[in-house]
Amino acid sequence: MKILLLAAALFSALSAAPASPGEKQELFRSLDRVIARSGEYTARRESRIDSLKCALTRDGLSLRERFDLTERLAENYNSYQSDFALLYLRRTLALAEETGDNDLIMRARSGIALCYSLGGRFYEAEEILSGIRDTVHVSRRALQSYYVARHRMNRELYALTEPGERRDLFRRREHYYAVSAAEISEDTFTSLYYGYMDAIVRKDWSEASTLCDSL
Repeated sequence: MKILLLAAALFSALSAAPASPGEKQELFRSLDRVIARSGEYTARRESRIDSLKCALTRDGLSLRERFDLTERLAENYNSYQSDFALLYLRRTLALAEETGDNDLIMRARSGIALCYSLGGRFYEAEEILSGIRDTVHVSRRALQSYYVARHRMNRELYALTEPGERRDLFRRREHYYAVSAAEISEDTFTSLYYGYMDAIVRKDWSEASTLCDSL
C-alpha cells in the first residue's frame, strides 16, 4: 500500500507542482524505477496474502485474532483486487460486530467506505460512514481510519463535481480530513502522506516538495 501511495505522491508532484524540466525528468525517472519493479512488489504482496490466508486456517484463533488477520488481508488486497478487498472487509465487520468492540466496528466500516470510494460508490460510502455515531470514545487508530475514509470520499467528489459551492464544500472537507488524519496518526508515513496531500490542496509547493522528499 505504501508503494502505491508513494507512486501517487510522485505522480501528483509531476502534475501539480511547478518544476524545471530537469526536476520533472528526475521525477519521471523515479516513477519509472517504481514501475519497473512492479513485478517484485506484486510477488511480495501475493506472498503476504498467502501467508495470512494460511494463518487464518489455524485452530483455536480468538475472534480478535481472526479480525486482525482478516483486516490485514483486506489491506493487502486494497488497491490491488478491490472485489477481494471488499469481501474481506465485510468479514472484518461481521467479526467486529460479533466482538461488540466499537473500535473494531469503526475500523471495519471505515475500511469498507474507503473501498467504496475507490470504486466510485460514493452513496454507499456516505451511507456506511453516516452509521458511525461515536467519534469521541474511540482509539486514535480507529479515528484515523475514519478520517482517511472521509478524506478519500471528499477528494474524489471534489474531482468529479462542477465548479461551484458544492465543489468548494468538498474541497474544505478534503482539507479538514487530511489535516485531521495527519495530526492524529501515530504512523510517520501516514502523517507525512496526508500532510503532503493537504499541501497540494493549498498549493504550498515548497512544503509539498519537502514532504514528498521525506516520503
